[in-house]
Amino acid sequence: MLGIVAERVGEGFAVDIRGPCHAQLHETAFEGATKRNKPAIATGDVIYCRVTEAHRDLEPEVACVDEAGRAAGFGLLRGGTIVAISTGLARRLLSNPPFPPLVALGERTRFEIAVGLNGRVWIGAPSPGAVAAVSQLLGAAGELSDAAGCDLARALIEILRRDDDDT
Repeated sequence: MLGIVAERVGEGFAVDIRGPCHAQLHETAFEGATKRNKPAIATGDVIYCRVTEAHRDLEPEVACVDEAGRAAGFGLLRGGTIVAISTGLARRLLSNPPFPPLVALGERTRFEIAVGLNGRVWIGAPSPGAVAAVSQLLGAAGELSDAAGCDLARALIEILRRDDDDT
């Protein structure tokens, strides 16, 4: 899940995970965190987390560690941009083999993404053009076949190349 820290609450945080209510994140739910050694988290920060508990009548709980207490890719995401997608597309992006249009785009430009099953994607890239290209590809990917998505990725790569040549 990709969550946005909504507010500090007691010894933790309320996190917006696009659900009917905010999730609870304890300040020690990070690798190596203790009562004295806590991560520096502020309202508006983006975290990559997993749901650890969900009950019908209680707020869900999330953590930024796996079952073994390791970060395993979870944690605070610095910089980048968040875009909203459908949960069906999120499942497609996380499937194996990798999503072909993103692979095609990744062959020509550098970027990284974190996909949450809650329909949020965090995009980190060295240039605003690359962020825009990934965002545009994800926005159109829900209605395109993989082949059409790869064609769009190639067109976006060409646009990025022309922009780089102009500067």
